[in-house]
Amino acid sequence: VVATVNEAVGNYRMIADFKLNDYTVDCYMEKNAQFGKEGKELSIVMLNTAYLPPWLMTILIGLYIVYGVFEVRAMGGWISLGTYLATMNAIKDMGGQIGAMFMELAQILQLLGPLKRLTFYLNLPTDHVRRMALSRERCRQGREIYVGKPGSSVGTDSRGLAVW
Repeated sequence: VVATVNEAVGNYRMIADFKLNDYTVDCYMEKNAQFGKEGKELSIVMLNTAYLPPWLMTILIGLYIVYGVFEVRAMGGWISLGTYLATMNAIKDMGGQIGAMFMELAQILQLLGPLKRLTFYLNLPTDHVRRMALSRERCRQGREIYVGKPGSSVGTDSRGLAVW
């Protein structure tokens, strides 16, 4: 979407000269609709991704229940019942933290594409030197036109700059 707008702004004169305003708006609307579809698909993927850590922790706790129950002293193992339950609770708490970290990582990865595009646009060459020279030339021409005209409220200061 940003690239479409950037292209339209950069080629505005050509778009206006060839009366392509409607075509440009249609292209923008098409890109915007495509962006909406991709955003919906991304939301579905993120929703599915959000379910991954809880399910993995549920499976891990289930495996620990199956394995660990035979290690409890009451069943002939070497772990006390309190240690067994505390370990299961620690695994559950750890799962919540891992799930939060997983979602943060997914969001960071989601932002890498826009960050790459932003960096690209910020590193494009600029024409600020040419524009600054053009602006100064226009100011100089304006001073020449208005300074000294009868009824003009424009004058110059000691540096030659226009004052109102």
